[in-house]
Amino acid sequence: MLDPVKQNYHHVGRCDVEVLLEDLLILSHLIIGWFKNNERIMKWNVLLAVIILGLTACGDRLSPEEQERMLMDERWLLQEVRGTENYQLDEHRPNHVMFPTTIPGEARAFAGCNTISMRINLSGTDLEVEQMIRGRKECEDMLLENKLFEVLDEIDGFRISNGTMELRQGRRTLATFERDTTEFFLPQRWTPGGD
Repeated sequence: MLDPVKQNYHHVGRCDVEVLLEDLLILSHLIIGWFKNNERIMKWNVLLAVIILGLTACGDRLSPEEQERMLMDERWLLQEVRGTENYQLDEHRPNHVMFPTTIPGEARAFAGCNTISMRINLSGTDLEVEQMIRGRKECEDMLLENKLFEVLDEIDGFRISNGTMELRQGRRTLATFERDTTEFFLPQRWTPGGD
């Protein structure tokens, strides 16, 4: 059975209690530090901060099942991986990750040199990479590919919000992606002797 905090997190429209509490703690430290000597201003700012926090932290959250559906059959363009912003090495192929339904239980990624192929275990927002392989081509700049390869090996979940997808380990974000709005092809499973 899930504990009450996790139960709240897994329902649509409810607050992510851990995030809300963390935000309230940070906010209270800021307010106390800024307005120690002016009680009236402090009361108004606390009220305003609680209203803003309530509107942002408890808005329409997507259920894990909805996020899983949104993850599939999209090309997620790399924005940042482990502190390094994305830069393009291949002008014809953007750095990305895909979870195609055309290849169930698998995912593909690219970060400038080799294609990374993965067997995945996906359930809601829980995501684990069980096996991973990549080509052996050596390129001049392998920084992004190496970082993405390491991150994919460490993740245990993801989160989608406002067109942004985060690959996560626990509560830490290891890489961020934006949904690709251009046309692209989903990878297909190759079968010997197939058409």
